[in-house]
Amino acid sequence: MRREDYTVGWICVAQTEYVAACELLDEEHPSLPTSSVHDDNAYTLGRIGDHHIVIACLPKGRYGIASAASVAKDMLRSFESIRIGLMVGIGGGAPSDKHDIRLGDVVVGCPVKKEGGVVPYNFGKAIQDQEFERTGFLNSPPTVLLTALNKLSVHHERKGSRIAESVQMMITQNPRLRKKYQHPGAGYDKLYDSSYNHRGSDHRCDIECDSASPPVLLRPRRELDPDEPVVHYGLIASADQLMKDAIARDRITKEHDVLCFEMEAAGLMNDFPCVVIRGICDYSDSHKNDMWQGYAAVTAASYAKELLRMIPEHEIADTQKATAEMVKPLFSVPYERDVNFIDRKDIFVQIEEQLRMHHRASLCGIGGVGKSQIAIEYAYRFRQSRPQSHVFWVYAASSGTFLQACHDIARSLKLPTCDDPKTDPCELVSKWLKEEGHSWLMILDNADNAELFFSSTESDALPATLMQTQSSLNDYLPSVLSSQKSLLVTTRSRPLGEDLAHGELCVGVHRFSLQEAKDLLQLKMKGLKTSFEVYITERLLDILGYIPLAITQAAAFIKRNRMSIKGYLAALEKDNQNLTDYLSQDLQDPRRPRGFPNSVFRTWKLSFDQILTQEPQTAKLLSFIAMLNPQRIPENLLQPLAERDVDFRMALGTLDGFALITQESGRETYTIHPLVQASVHYWLEQRSEKADYASRALQLLAKEFPNEDDLGHRGALLYNIGWFNVQQGRYIAAYQEVSEAYKINREQLGEDATTTLNSLSLLALVLRYQGKYEAAEEMNRRALEGYEKVLGVEHPDTLVSVSNLTSVLKYQRKYKTAEEMNRRALEGRKK
Repeated sequence: MRREDYTVGWICVAQTEYVAACELLDEEHPSLPTSSVHDDNAYTLGRIGDHHIVIACLPKGRYGIASAASVAKDMLRSFESIRIGLMVGIGGGAPSDKHDIRLGDVVVGCPVKKEGGVVPYNFGKAIQDQEFERTGFLNSPPTVLLTALNKLSVHHERKGSRIAESVQMMITQNPRLRKKYQHPGAGYDKLYDSSYNHRGSDHRCDIECDSASPPVLLRPRRELDPDEPVVHYGLIASADQLMKDAIARDRITKEHDVLCFEMEAAGLMNDFPCVVIRGICDYSDSHKNDMWQGYAAVTAASYAKELLRMIPEHEIADTQKATAEMVKPLFSVPYERDVNFIDRKDIFVQIEEQLRMHHRASLCGIGGVGKSQIAIEYAYRFRQSRPQSHVFWVYAASSGTFLQACHDIARSLKLPTCDDPKTDPCELVSKWLKEEGHSWLMILDNADNAELFFSSTESDALPATLMQTQSSLNDYLPSVLSSQKSLLVTTRSRPLGEDLAHGELCVGVHRFSLQEAKDLLQLKMKGLKTSFEVYITERLLDILGYIPLAITQAAAFIKRNRMSIKGYLAALEKDNQNLTDYLSQDLQDPRRPRGFPNSVFRTWKLSFDQILTQEPQTAKLLSFIAMLNPQRIPENLLQPLAERDVDFRMALGTLDGFALITQESGRETYTIHPLVQASVHYWLEQRSEKADYASRALQLLAKEFPNEDDLGHRGALLYNIGWFNVQQGRYIAAYQEVSEAYKINREQLGEDATTTLNSLSLLALVLRYQGKYEAAEEMNRRALEGYEKVLGVEHPDTLVSVSNLTSVLKYQRKYKTAEEMNRRALEGRKK
């Protein structure tokens, strides 16, 4: 016989099963040389009826899903002509009021409702009160086997089975097998009450356990020959551990209607087109029934032999090769796992909770905050826990990238017509995603543009092209998900994220904490000889806004140019232009998409451009906000910029949704992070619009506070203008304006008013930038003393004042005093 003549693969787990399978061959063939150096299987070849069979057994002492999958893989590699498979052996029964399952009976895995026949689950070595957890969705047996199952079931109902006859014939022909493989006798088939555990240790139940009723359950004698096995068709539960708990067995049986528990089939069903046949050797409880294993193995093998005789040779020949159906779980994440990933446990907990409850979750946050990196790490963790599930990575920044991802997925899944130019690959993948029987996680990365997902344009009528899909992207996403079908989205737009999550709140991804930022900086600069002085490091991270991308970018620049952290910080603090120049350098980052900006300023520019295109008035509002003091921007100052209140509210919602501004808790005021503010300035400079918006901001402020007699308003206006000039590096003008603001506030509100102290603090900052450190120190000390008196020593504003004083002391080389102040600030922040 030639290797290509063998069309049926038969897999066993234990030696007992292997013996039974070999003994039931009509004819045994000589061995063939192994065709693959990577094939570790030992084979027995033979014939049953018209079919040539390859039998393989798991290595001695090896059990479980992974071992079974490995044997099947090697078999198909060495015998590529195999069309169908049989997984034949013993299993634990799940008797119930609905199913009178006895020892020696046969259970055949076949589809029930939406289940394929084998249900994969995770239960550990089952102990009472644990929950049954599904771990995937498996394929049903191929059609040729399902047809044969139906024919054989009908035949058995009409004329009975030949299982007992086959068992008897085997032990007659080979008497040495009689003791182990004959029917042990109905008297040894005892089903105990679920609450009664096995007595003793390794001794048989007829030695250790009670034989009376109770705890033995009384069951009616079967009407026909009690030694004739009954065949049951239904669901088989498969895990990597034995089920040895009767209470857990009963609960799972009742909830999921399973007939049998075993340990290997889940590793086969999606890659090895087969039917699972199990002879019942115990009741999935703690009791010992080893004497039934031989008989159960031969009853299962006898059924398998009868099943094969039901299939004409040509039907198997006409079935496609098993290798054609093998689609390994696809993992299309285009990035390696980050060995330096900074764990964010609270976010992963939220993701798991959202996916468990709603099967979809959205990560939202400002660009560069680490959403994609979290999604990458989650994908790898998901693959570890769900190795049989697909993981699809779809870069959703544009229709073109979405379409390309779908085309790649379709080809990897070998979907029909995937290479046909007339086929819409997005529609093809969409249909597959909605089908039952598949387990997957899809990650939509950079889903930032709402118009792509929910457009109502006429493009729906256009054919799919290389850069254009036929429909809005949301139309391709399944509307109904399940525990086997999950969607994870990363987006800068919270409203879009919540829309894609069907209204569920986004999982917010915020800036790093100080410690997380320090950890990232040190990891990114590993191998570079540089000192991490506490003050210098913390000041740098503060300027970088604790943004992971900005920190990564800074570390790359420092390493590339062999700078010190102190030198890099000095460059950033020199002036706004230097800050812009350094943070807009686009250094390569292998963990970001090709063609996607790698600098934080250029990354945020994408958000600004998108807002400008879709909501021009919102872009104007952002540009105006960026011209003001970044903190405590009053809402009533901004509202006149919009013609209608609803437009104003929508604009604020967009900016807040993109995490570009933040509403201050309990106030009708907003803040914009200085780094975002500088990024907007950079964007406006690229568009030659910065000076225009600065002029508009000053005009609006003057219009809002026209009466110079209203000194309170004038003081606030001068303070804001002074702050603006500080940011522009115009320190002389800033000193004049802030000095006047301080004078007005002191006269109107008093020396200890927080507004007065804020003016004094800003005045000290201007002096520091002018290099007048002694005067700056004196003013900082006055401001600090006032904050301590009014707000207390641990108030955030007081601690900021401490940090400001620390900076001035450092510039004067008063390191000991500066260190004391810095420690005080650190201690205060920890409380």
